[in-house]
Amino acid sequence: MSFLLERLGRDCAPDQFVRELTVNAIQAVQRAGGNGVVAWDHDPVYSRRFGAAKLCIVDTGVGMTGPEMVEYINHLASSAGTQADDGNFGVGAKIAAATRNPAGIVYLSWKRGEGAMVWLWRNPETGQYGLKRLGRGPGEEAYWAPAPPSLKPALIREHGTVVVLLGASESEDTTLPPDGAADDSNRSLWLTRYLNSRFFELPEGVELKAREHWGTPRSRVRPVRGMKHFLDLVSRASGRVRLPDATAHWWILPEEVPQELADRYPSSGHVGALFQGELYELYTGRAGTAKLQSFGIAVGHQRVVLYVEPRVTRRCRVVPNTARTALLVNGRPLPWDEWAERFRENLPPEILALMEEVADGRSARDRTEAFKQRMKGLANLLFIGGNSAENLRRLFALEADPRSRNGKQDGDDVPATARERNAATTRSSAPGSGAEPDEARATPPREGPKRDDSDRDTPLPELDLDRLLELEVVWVSEAECGVVERAARYIPETNTLLINRDFRVFAGYIERWRAKYAGNPAAQREVEDLVREWLEQPLRELVIRSHFLRGTPGWSDEHIRALLSDEALTAVSLPCYLTEMRLRAAVAQRLGKLRPAAA
Repeated sequence: MSFLLERLGRDCAPDQFVRELTVNAIQAVQRAGGNGVVAWDHDPVYSRRFGAAKLCIVDTGVGMTGPEMVEYINHLASSAGTQADDGNFGVGAKIAAATRNPAGIVYLSWKRGEGAMVWLWRNPETGQYGLKRLGRGPGEEAYWAPAPPSLKPALIREHGTVVVLLGASESEDTTLPPDGAADDSNRSLWLTRYLNSRFFELPEGVELKAREHWGTPRSRVRPVRGMKHFLDLVSRASGRVRLPDATAHWWILPEEVPQELADRYPSSGHVGALFQGELYELYTGRAGTAKLQSFGIAVGHQRVVLYVEPRVTRRCRVVPNTARTALLVNGRPLPWDEWAERFRENLPPEILALMEEVADGRSARDRTEAFKQRMKGLANLLFIGGNSAENLRRLFALEADPRSRNGKQDGDDVPATARERNAATTRSSAPGSGAEPDEARATPPREGPKRDDSDRDTPLPELDLDRLLELEVVWVSEAECGVVERAARYIPETNTLLINRDFRVFAGYIERWRAKYAGNPAAQREVEDLVREWLEQPLRELVIRSHFLRGTPGWSDEHIRALLSDEALTAVSLPCYLTEMRLRAAVAQRLGKLRPAAA
């Protein structure tokens, strides 16, 4: 059993044992009638015995007798509950907890007022996991002993269980977050944060608690309520979007979350999967930013929480993986890309309004219009290689079929706001997306039957340059951009260019030009807008012109992705001579005789 236990234990996250023991305790409470308490605390007896704080979990569940504990705990596949693919497997605590507590896990349980105890450990002489011999009786009786009243916590009366974690050694403090835990930013609150981020809501009648601020005057046991409680409490808007075989639940957070709540809950934007009241595959930090951007939330994502709940149907079987870190749909990973595409097509108006609010849409639209006017006079230069007719054919070959991916005509059952925002996405295949183009958008093959003269002379459709230049450009903070020390990030799914206003090259430009007009706030705003306009220029051109390389010899989707990578966008932003010359002329034209501040 030890080899299998070690192998399975390596697949578990370092803090996974908290989830497993919590679920076991909740199920024990439910078997006892459905109303009860589950509490994470330190065990005073074993902490004094070993001279180090020992973490424990206490429940007021149904409890177990000595022989029952020997049966359930000493065998890997045994469980006091019902084992099922879509439920708790009954072996998770043994796998996740035992391998991280080779010094031992002490189980103390009371049933009908009678207490018993067993000690699961890794025998240092044999290297085998099993129950420690506690008595002198024959057979299984040697592996359990009566639990003395001094070990019974005040929370337990007639029935309940205590599980004490001794760690890798008897001297280890097991109340500290385990090495490699997902979130140990606040060590005194790590249990509360983990439990809140793991459980969306708790079963009715079950009260979950956890001790905070271990070993300090502030130490106390506080309720743990799960993410639904937090989101319902602070969100300024929320809703649902129906997806293929799933429902997306979304919330918009306020600009600032009270610190007391921020310490105990994930309080910035993130994405996760929701199943049977638990959260799986939580994407936070940079991974959360990228995931939210793929769902069409280009900016403002620090304030959006999105949980996708797959629906269980006859043709859609949803189960957790063995380590219970991810969900599987019909044995396969969750279809995040498909869900993201459908969500983009139906972005809620409240999220669209948030993005407009964060992006300062007015000045951005002005810069976009100025860019279009400049490039309309150079339309023929946008095309790369070949003659203009072939480039025009390539451009219009990229046009999407008017029927959307879900088979409905454009506009059917799609909110107007979402339809307008996603016009670029539904009209054309964005460069670098890696998506397979529809047949109507495929580039004509270079080999095959030659076109006759009449086909070659067929009038080409009039070029809609506005359509070609349709690229959403937004200046955001480095955190919103999701990059560090890079100029920009391109999101092909929404044809959006996020520019990092904190990038030192850009920040230096803006600061230097604003300083020249330090005594005139209005002029400073004008100058900053001009600086952004000309810093955008090469980035816009790179993204737009990449359309005409895609599908040509030597340019695969992988090459296009590299061309539009964060590093490539940074490289195109580094040359300064032409940008500086353009800025000087543009500032002089915009501000006329207004003189800069004296040096």
